[in-house]
Amino acid sequence: MIEEPGGHRVPTEPTVPTEPAEPAEPAEPTEPTVTPTRTGWWRRNRLGLVLLPVAIVAALAGNAQRLQTLWWEEGLRSPQRPDASGVVRFVDEYDDGHHRWPITPALSVVSVEPADTLPGYQGRREPLTLPTDGMLWKVTLHVEADPSLILTGCTLALVDAEGTRWQSGSRAFTSEGSEPPSPCTPADRPGPSWLPGQESPVTDEGEERPATYDVDSYVVTVAGARPDEVWVWWDRPTFAALPVSPR
Repeated sequence: MIEEPGGHRVPTEPTVPTEPAEPAEPAEPTEPTVTPTRTGWWRRNRLGLVLLPVAIVAALAGNAQRLQTLWWEEGLRSPQRPDASGVVRFVDEYDDGHHRWPITPALSVVSVEPADTLPGYQGRREPLTLPTDGMLWKVTLHVEADPSLILTGCTLALVDAEGTRWQSGSRAFTSEGSEPPSPCTPADRPGPSWLPGQESPVTDEGEERPATYDVDSYVVTVAGARPDEVWVWWDRPTFAALPVSPR
């Protein structure tokens, strides 16, 4: 009851008791977070960073070693030069792990001169078309060797005083003629060869090589080239270095 002014009492509505509020559930504890720092990354990787320069140096050294080995094994670095008579008494050996034979011809230069034709059918001379600023040379070698020696597979090149080299067999021209198959053996009488499956060298009938002969090769150089030496080789690094003109 509420007593108003004047003595009157006014009844009041009964109050409904309220249930006590449930206590709030405690928040789940959160794990502390750690923000990565630069210091931590450097610390974790310090061993790899220390070894990285060593790995780079080792890789570069390995590449240099491979390049040096490639140059040393593949380069022409062992010249054999002529005696007082202008002849190279060449001494080398072929060895591929299966076949092995000596290479001991006597080599000399007969001539090195410009040319504008190539050998053709039945002895005819055939004209040719050279690249722009190209020039053709005919190189004639004199060879003396035991007819039983294998002399196929040689390479011939002209070399100027600066070391620029032009090899035969480049086919850097157009012609109905053809280059001889080998700079060191006659085209029709190459002598013995040793092919896979054969137990010893074989000379086909009619292809016996003479003991002494001249053989021509053709080399394309740039126009104006001045060949200084003729190089001949079978198996690198050894080669015969023959002067174009007697000294």
